[in-house]
Amino acid sequence: MNLERRPECKSAVADRKTEEQIVAVLLGIIELLAQSVGIMEKMIEKPVFMDDGTSKRRFRFTNPDALVFQVLMCARISSGLRAAAILLMNAQTTEVGVLFRTIDDFIANINFADELIDKGPENVTVAQREFLETYFVDDKRTSEELLESRKKINYNALRQKVQAAEARAFGDGNPDRTKKMVNAIDDVFSGVVHGGYSSVMEMYGGESLEKACF
Repeated sequence: MNLERRPECKSAVADRKTEEQIVAVLLGIIELLAQSVGIMEKMIEKPVFMDDGTSKRRFRFTNPDALVFQVLMCARISSGLRAAAILLMNAQTTEVGVLFRTIDDFIANINFADELIDKGPENVTVAQREFLETYFVDDKRTSEELLESRKKINYNALRQKVQAAEARAFGDGNPDRTKKMVNAIDDVFSGVVHGGYSSVMEMYGGESLEKACF
């Protein structure tokens, strides 16, 4: 596959030099965001390495909470923006839109977790607590086990809880309209596209357990 930059499009809104300058600025901002994720990571516990030496080896958090959830979402936002910048440099604007769609969900999830943090763990609703518990389910099944048992998480149901939180936070007296607006830009969900726990933890690693990070 040829990954060289595509020829300049005649309908481009800016000349090549200006586009490159814009992308350079965006890359700088994305790098700052990645550094911020590193700072946030120091605020939470380090995940443990489980089942070493087996096909189920993986990193997982011992006591995940709303703050851990936010850091995972920020890690996906940083990764998604970096990938979007690379696609933008190659004029793959449609695929950039796909990534922006997922990033929009991650931001919504962060807003949802904000509400949980503001309330405190003792005041969250049953539905909100179940949202986090479902997200952090440690699905350690192998590919063969997945074929034998089709256990599926209902991401639409999880998303409805996030949408309700967004409506409360940004409804400004009309939460129903806000929820309808959110519904208008949402699509069918999948674990990988929307930052499922296992997929985010695939990004965690390093030369040693001590140096492991996102």
